[in-house]
Amino acid sequence: MNDTDPRPTGGANVKIYRFKFSSITLNLVKHFSKVHQGDNLSTFKEAFKCWMIEHQDSMQQEAQRLAHLGYTGDITEKLYKSIRYYYSKKSNKKPEPVKRRSYIHIDSSILKQMDVHIKDNIYNRTYKPSTGFTDFVEDNYYKVRAACETIQRTHNFCDDDVMDKFKKTYKNRHYLVAHSDTE
Repeated sequence: MNDTDPRPTGGANVKIYRFKFSSITLNLVKHFSKVHQGDNLSTFKEAFKCWMIEHQDSMQQEAQRLAHLGYTGDITEKLYKSIRYYYSKKSNKKPEPVKRRSYIHIDSSILKQMDVHIKDNIYNRTYKPSTGFTDFVEDNYYKVRAACETIQRTHNFCDDDVMDKFKKTYKNRHYLVAHSDTE
């Protein structure tokens, strides 16, 4: 089906919920919206009226095409709202992709030790992830210290940033262990 063919695809009994403009009308709409993108309301309305008169034949064809597809609304109102509230707000600039920082891996043996420590203490009434982390670091000081130094060398982090990473990892592991028991 081309854009000027009024027949719906797939037979006459296909119900359409979103009526799209033909490519010809869409190009006219996009051009008008670019030209009048920064206009205030009264200027925009006046320009829209003139534009509708200027493109009256094209708009009548589009109205007939949409009516044949089952559109019962007002084509002028549909065009106005599309231009004013969608196309004039649309930007041509593509957003720059956000540069993600590299993932910092923690040694799997330490992760396993975290899991064991959490499983051993999770049912203790006084246990909290924050105090559990402090206990974990005290119990495994030399292994944690060696892992911290490795991360500091490879990723150029300061001591506090590395410990924050370990604390966050511990709390995430706590969440995973706590929720794996309930499921």
